[in-house]
Amino acid sequence: MSFFTKTQKTIIIVTAAVLGLFILVVIFFYLPIKGQLRASKQSLLQIENEISQIEKLTDKDSRLDIGIEGLQQKLFLLKAKFPEKENQTIKNISDLARRMDIAVNSIAPRGKTVYLNEKSVNMDNKKVYNILVTLSMRCSFQNLVNYLEHLRKNMETAVSVESLMIKDDLNDTKKLSVNLDLNVYLLF
Repeated sequence: MSFFTKTQKTIIIVTAAVLGLFILVVIFFYLPIKGQLRASKQSLLQIENEISQIEKLTDKDSRLDIGIEGLQQKLFLLKAKFPEKENQTIKNISDLARRMDIAVNSIAPRGKTVYLNEKSVNMDNKKVYNILVTLSMRCSFQNLVNYLEHLRKNMETAVSVESLMIKDDLNDTKKLSVNLDLNVYLLF
């Protein structure tokens, strides 16, 4: 004795086959495509966000190509602040001091280290390095102030003051003995 008739069995088999086919389509086609669409949507939102940030940097009335050109010029100036040759940069630091009537007793670069700001900083697939340069100098206070101001504003290389120690020069009351540690940033 059978609970189902032949027609009912056929209907159950066809329904099970259709249900199985539906489940296979959902598992192997719908879900992967849905994931790809979600990833594409995220990518599109990220790109739209970047475009809106670029548009914010440009004037509302100016054209986008002018804004891009301005950003490229800023990038070029930023790259120029990170030279690749440390010897020339150190020479420029001491030459600037001499031009500003500062007697450089010694200049000593120490080892270079990778500049870390939570993670290493890269530019054009090169890492930014930090070299500590120690200068021992004799100068007037005003010349020192002018020198530090010029380093901050006009130096072609990115430079920051790590430490500054000033002492009276016992031989000359108008001069100071200065020990200055500078961080010089370079690309390698």
